Amino acid sequence: MEDDLPFELEDLIFSYLHDDPSSLKASSLVCRRFAAIAKKHLFASVTLHFSVREGKRRAAEQFRELLFSSPRITHLVEGILIVNLDSIGRYTCLHNDTILPECLPLLGKLKTISITCQALSTIIWTAMSIDVQRALQDSFRSQSLVDITLKRVTEIPLLMFDGCPALESLTLEHVTFRKDHMLQLLDGQWTRNPSASARPRLQNLSVALSDPLFRFFAEWMTSPVGPLDIVKLKKLSVSLMTEYGRHPDSMGVGRLLEACKDSLELFCFSPHFEVDDLETL
Repeated sequence: MEDDLPFELEDLIFSYLHDDPSSLKASSLVCRRFAAIAKKHLFASVTLHFSVREGKRRAAEQFRELLFSSPRITHLVEGILIVNLDSIGRYTCLHNDTILPECLPLLGKLKTISITCQALSTIIWTAMSIDVQRALQDSFRSQSLVDITLKRVTEIPLLMFDGCPALESLTLEHVTFRKDHMLQLLDGQWTRNPSASARPRLQNLSVALSDPLFRFFAEWMTSPVGPLDIVKLKKLSVSLMTEYGRHPDSMGVGRLLEACKDSLELFCFSPHFEVDDLETL
C-alpha cells in the first residue's frame, strides 16, 4: 500500500512495546506486516526460569519446542536471561538440564546472556552439568555476543572469558572464582588458553564484589595473562562490600583506573564503608 509507513518507523513505534507482550501479540493479528515486526520484538529478549516445579519450568520447555517447530525464530533472539530458582548448596536443577544444551547452539544471533538466581540463593558453576557449562561457554565465544552478566554465580573458572572475541560489556555481581585458579594466578603460574583469540577490548565493566575478591579481580584484569583488555574502557562501575581496609586504592580501584585512564568517560564508585580521601583514586 502507498500509505504504508517506512519499515524503520514502524519498527521504532513497535519498540515502545518491547516490555508489553500482550500488546505485541494483539498487534501481530492486524496484518502480516505487523506480525513480522511484532514477532521480532516478542522474541528479541527471552527469559527462561529453571525450577524443579513443573509450572515454572514449563515455559522453558515450551520455548525449546517452539525453536524446533519454528526454526526461523532462532535468528530473532538477541538476548536470553537464565533464572535459576532452586539452588540449595551444591544442588541446582541445571545439573541435569537438557534445554540449554539443545537451545543455545541454535541461537546464532545472541548478543546478550545473563545468568542469575532468585533472592539470596547462588548457583555453583561446577554444579551445572558439563553439557550446560559447554553450551554456555560456546555461546560466550560466539562472534555475535557482546554482553555477559553473571549474578550470584560462584566458583567461576578463570578460563571462562578466554576467547570471547566480540565481548564489549561485562557485569559481575556477588560472584566468586575457582580458588585453585586464583592461587595459580597469584603464584605467577597462570597462562591463557593458547587457542584463545586476541583479547577483546571491553567498553563497559560493572562489578559488585567483596573487597578481598575485588583486589584479586583488579590484578587479574590488569595482568598480561588476563582474558580482557580494558585500556579502552569507557564506563566503569565498582561496588565494594565488607570493610577489610579503608583505602580504596589498596583494593585495586586505582589499578583499574590507571589501566583505562586515557579512555574512561564515566566512573561510578560505591564503597559500602567510609572513604577518607577520594583523591587517592
